[in-house]
Amino acid sequence: MDAIAPSPLPMSTELTSKADVCSICHGGFHGRNVAPVNLNPKCQTHCGHYFHLHCITGQFVDEPLGSRRCKLCRQNPIPVLNTSTGESYPDKFFADQRFRSACCSRDLKQVQKLLEEGVNINAVMNAGFTALMIASSEGFTDLAELLIRHGADVNAARAEDGVTALFLTAQNNDPDVTRLLISARADPNIPRTSDGATPLAIAVQEGCTECVKLLLQAGAFTSAVLSSGMTLLYIAALRGNTDCLKLLLKAGLDPNDASSIGITPLYIAALKGNTDCVKLLIDAGANINARTKNGSTPLSIATRMGNTDCVKVLIETGKSQEAKEKHDVLQ
Repeated sequence: MDAIAPSPLPMSTELTSKADVCSICHGGFHGRNVAPVNLNPKCQTHCGHYFHLHCITGQFVDEPLGSRRCKLCRQNPIPVLNTSTGESYPDKFFADQRFRSACCSRDLKQVQKLLEEGVNINAVMNAGFTALMIASSEGFTDLAELLIRHGADVNAARAEDGVTALFLTAQNNDPDVTRLLISARADPNIPRTSDGATPLAIAVQEGCTECVKLLLQAGAFTSAVLSSGMTLLYIAALRGNTDCLKLLLKAGLDPNDASSIGITPLYIAALKGNTDCVKLLIDAGANINARTKNGSTPLSIATRMGNTDCVKVLIETGKSQEAKEKHDVLQ
């Protein structure tokens, strides 16, 4: 989605009263719980306007060195002062299309050259991506290694939605870059995206089994719940990702943990006709008689949806459990 330019602000002395609001995103300089603080300090341009560093670097990518203009007054904004550290940023600190193109084309020599010239390795570029996010999304392991060696922030998150490099590589089922990021201390649990997803959640959703293994070994939280109320087992059962479901059950997840509206992983597997998932969940101890808030059961929803294989498994399981209960009573 293209960025929407903010409405022009009147040029008056009242601008100084807006010193605590970024003139690009109109957000405050505190309380942004997505992008790390060290990427989003309050910065003042040479012409006296205030922006998040995260915002202004993204705005400068399409403007060549020496030709950049303030988004408010169109005057020369360089140098830019970091009001948190007192550091002054020269023009070459802000990435331009040369740096972005070098990253996208995997031009390691050009990336190295621009880094040596002083470009900010964590600069936000088009679509809110940093260089490391580009490398991770494209599966460029060698580029990712180069960037990490030069100090790329492995936990930097896109301000728009919280997506990280680890999230991107987990989504793309790239175990090599996933392993590299984890070894560089990428946190598998933070930051969570705007809908509550973690790298583990997206890996489960996309059926990225190897990445799920790596993330579990790295200590990814298995109790993460999306803002929609879906659990990891729910996601695996919904998508029919049997191998991911096996890994999660082996990790100790409760097959009876329901979503916020009372839907269990077994119920959603039965609804979707994912018979193998139904069998796995039953073997793990899922309650075949668990009811949703409207009273529906896995058997009733499988019958309603015409998922005959699931119906057979659920009926056979019910008969087997009933027979066992009778046997136990007689003993």
